[in-house]
Amino acid sequence: MLDPDDAVDVVYVDSTPARQATVPEALEDEDDRITVHAAGTPQAGLALLDRHDTDCIVSGYEFPDADGIQFLSQVRAHYPDLPVILFTAAGSERIASEAISAGVTEYLRSDAVDEPYTLLADNVVDAVSTYRDQSGPSDSGALRKYRRMVNSMREAAWIYDPEGRFVVVNEALAYERPVVASALP
Repeated sequence: MLDPDDAVDVVYVDSTPARQATVPEALEDEDDRITVHAAGTPQAGLALLDRHDTDCIVSGYEFPDADGIQFLSQVRAHYPDLPVILFTAAGSERIASEAISAGVTEYLRSDAVDEPYTLLADNVVDAVSTYRDQSGPSDSGALRKYRRMVNSMREAAWIYDPEGRFVVVNEALAYERPVVASALP
């Protein structure tokens, strides 16, 4: 559960200029803990993730060169556990099904409820709370930043704690095949 003074850093990605202006302001108005950084393309959104200690991504669905599911796949490749909420008016059962199959944290239709920004802010806070609870109490902002950095590396990488135990292991190391020496004749 988030404390009343816990900051929540959100990256919002949407190609519609009106939504780029409206959604961040509405989210910040709904919950004082939320700070939103907006981007108009998936590439700009990924760049923001590298510059900020992001707790959650909120994304639209329609982009000129991609869709929200393709963006979600890019995010999952680099940040497998980061909460991602697909927030769109261009939704359908097919899109919802694809989003869920691709690993979206939450799928919300902005046109399906009376107060979409209240619902979105509540979902952001809930997703971040769950993410932080699953990461453990020792998972500080700095550790989350290193975890995302290590997971984005293609080579095997890890971080030890002071007692020599693994704290962070990236997927390349986790899925590395062991080298088996063959018996000499």
